[in-house]
Amino acid sequence: MASSMQLSRFTCQRLFGTFQSLTRHQGINLCHTSNQEPPPVDPGAIFIQPRVQQLLHNITGFDEIKLHRTRKIPRRGTPEIKLLTDDQLKKVKEDVIELSQTKLQLPPIMLPRKPVDAVLSRDTEIAGLEDAKHFFVDISYGIPERKRHIVVREPDGTLRKASWEERDRVMEVYYHRKGRKMTTPKMFESPQFEKLLEEGKYEYVLNQACAQFEPDSPVYIEVLKKTYDCIDERKQYDRLRTTRHFGGLAFHLVVERRIENLMVDMIQRNLIENVLDLMTLHQVVFPDCRSSQEHHNVSFMDKIKKFAELECREKDIIELALQTFEDSLQSEVRTQKQSTV
Repeated sequence: MASSMQLSRFTCQRLFGTFQSLTRHQGINLCHTSNQEPPPVDPGAIFIQPRVQQLLHNITGFDEIKLHRTRKIPRRGTPEIKLLTDDQLKKVKEDVIELSQTKLQLPPIMLPRKPVDAVLSRDTEIAGLEDAKHFFVDISYGIPERKRHIVVREPDGTLRKASWEERDRVMEVYYHRKGRKMTTPKMFESPQFEKLLEEGKYEYVLNQACAQFEPDSPVYIEVLKKTYDCIDERKQYDRLRTTRHFGGLAFHLVVERRIENLMVDMIQRNLIENVLDLMTLHQVVFPDCRSSQEHHNVSFMDKIKKFAELECREKDIIELALQTFEDSLQSEVRTQKQSTV
């Protein structure tokens, strides 16, 4: 392979000369496709809104025990025991809470990137000089990854922009990212992927996907969709609650208009505030929905019932869950009255 990647002085000058002339004199943008069609509605534009982020963080919840649970990873060093004053202990607790918030940072949601298919030149006079592709990469310091020029010279003399997959692999050669592999791990291929979902290893799959792929990679988006759909189908929402992926799950279900089962799960767990936040999120994503009108001086029970009537396809399961929740509240009240007698 080393011999196939070596070019003669003439060939190198010819190949790179064309690259320089195209980038410097013709002003060609090598990082973006030439398609000038207006972009479709981007859910990421809604996702990054401060109000949406706050709602998703509220829905995610904060369980410190679950967040810092023991994981099956190699231990680094020996645990350290310190004697602290009250002030020092307070400072350590504040630092832990701050660290916990970083662990709950939501991964971005984006539209899938468009394929790159742009030929810059066809130089037939150098066709057949080499039998391998040659990549030209701008490795200048301080340039964002998406703005780095990467072009490919094909054996037939064609000079084109690198595809997204080629860009990812080349970037991994020069700028390795922790946890990312040169090639897509087998765990994201059938049947390994389906087996991991069958075993309920949702958080593991999503963490690995975040490390391996860019957020606008079609493979990454498909992995997220299949994982979220599997969780919704099995109603195993608690597997992701208090993780950085729960907000993405809730946002996906809202966009897909399939939040009935998640609402029922929240009601059954007495997470009424989360239900109201989920309803508000729905109204932010769909501002023209029928439930977007303000209802003042209405109890939370009536709000949820009205929302289910106007927006949910399976309102019966929500009404049943609310009735069960109301019965349990009345039972608790009766128990408390009896205990005070």
